[in-house]
Amino acid sequence: MTDPQVPTQSADEIAFLLTWDGAIWRDVVRLRHGQVTTIGRSATNRIVLQDDACSRNHCEVFHSGGEWRVRDLGSRNGTNINEHRVSGDTPIESGDVIGIGDCRLAFTTNLESADLSPPDVATPGDQVTSATATAVGIVQEPSILHRTAMPEFLTQGNGQRPDANYASELAKLYRLGLEMGTARTRQQLTEVVLANLARETVASISAILLAGPDASPQPAPADLQVVAYESRKDLPYRRVSDNLSRVVLSKREAILARDVGVHNQLSFFDSLGEMKALSVICAPIVSPDRVLGLIHLYSTNPDNPLDKHDLEFTLAVSNQLAVSLTQLQERDSLQTGLAQARNENRTLRAQLTEEQALIGETSSIIDLRERLTLIAETDASVLIRGESGCGKELIARSIHQQSPRSNGPFVCVNCAALNESLLESELFGHEKGAFTGAIDRKIGRFEQADGGTLFLDEVGEMSPSIQAKFLRVLEGSAFERIGGRKPIQVNVRIVAATNRDLEEAVEDGDFRKDLYFRLQVAEITASPLRERRDDIELLANAFLQKFVRKT
Repeated sequence: MTDPQVPTQSADEIAFLLTWDGAIWRDVVRLRHGQVTTIGRSATNRIVLQDDACSRNHCEVFHSGGEWRVRDLGSRNGTNINEHRVSGDTPIESGDVIGIGDCRLAFTTNLESADLSPPDVATPGDQVTSATATAVGIVQEPSILHRTAMPEFLTQGNGQRPDANYASELAKLYRLGLEMGTARTRQQLTEVVLANLARETVASISAILLAGPDASPQPAPADLQVVAYESRKDLPYRRVSDNLSRVVLSKREAILARDVGVHNQLSFFDSLGEMKALSVICAPIVSPDRVLGLIHLYSTNPDNPLDKHDLEFTLAVSNQLAVSLTQLQERDSLQTGLAQARNENRTLRAQLTEEQALIGETSSIIDLRERLTLIAETDASVLIRGESGCGKELIARSIHQQSPRSNGPFVCVNCAALNESLLESELFGHEKGAFTGAIDRKIGRFEQADGGTLFLDEVGEMSPSIQAKFLRVLEGSAFERIGGRKPIQVNVRIVAATNRDLEEAVEDGDFRKDLYFRLQVAEITASPLRERRDDIELLANAFLQKFVRKT
């Protein structure tokens, strides 16, 4: 079997022309760099149009100077691009429509992203022109030889040793599955599938048509667009009968039709009238809740038509393709959601930084900003001292936002708001059933702050037992959740704040001396607003602007 031709040109050197039958495209002709595609009434042209307004040698399409061009060959009635008359060599872009008499040919460089809405020259109810009828043939319901909804590979070999042929087919499907797993885009995935179908079946032309993202779960033939096709002899791809496609889409069965050329059903020809499809396979691509598209295979060799084995193999491949397409769609959806979440996160971080900036121009605020910049670059524990309401949490957030941990979490705990047992659970977490009311496992604030900063407000209110456990974590030891036995190691920077006189608390035995020195590696004192009255006007204006934006 001859290997299918694989394009070696770059993406900008490959293009396609699509011909239309009313509201549905019928033919796809591949254009290649270095090959001139001629269009006209003469049978010597690559694309033959039977239109009285078309000259024998009307125009040609070719690639030159890094772009695709149309050249009118002195035709009697001229060549139009997007309904505008052109002459000589005219550049064309993806999405342009070439008009010759009543015929329309859409130009695209990417089948997957092509706009497949029909040119405004006919409606589905219009009578098909003689030119179009000659180009695509009058298609009717084909003669169906085989149809199946489930490949025999799913039922063969159950309870018995599989034969060599069965094992060989499964090996082919397994290798295909591995190749499909390497595809990162829908285009790559469909090209892998078509290359395998061309290698493992006798198809002369193969194509994959998929429904758009807004299509219904049960699409109509007109809802499908070709995303990739393969041809052994560079022949154009033409749509299968709408009647056949409609049966496959509604019944969700793969169909093999034979002798279609003899009965003038599904027969079609190339520009020289030499190509005739003698057999065709149409297989649905079905996910659990919707039909995703179709696989089309054609054979033009009368001595080697498509058979039941090709039908079974194609249906098995379509099942694998449906799974892979669904996974790609889910992955793309997750990536889109992740990108959106990251953008929102960046926006919120920027907003948080703006809203929680340290406002003021007094010398104490300027000195504080400079000191915070130096402290933030280290990973040392910080003790912030000051009266209630003087902005200790703002200072802690500023340290975090300027530190190498700024992309990590900033977690706050108010030690004065919780009793001893609740504070221990809040800091270290608990396992399910560790105590009455522990109906689920809870992740503590230490674990939540892993890789970031843990801010402990009112740290002087910790009980002695909590202080002891907290100290062990500060010294680098692992901890366990309440009721758990698994040691947990975290990487957390501690920033603590208090309005108490900790030195006096140490002397009174209310606060551990070793914990005090562990927290006081770097110390910052927050001055109250009454000591920096010149900042009051700046603060008032900042709050006024903030509230104006919100209203």
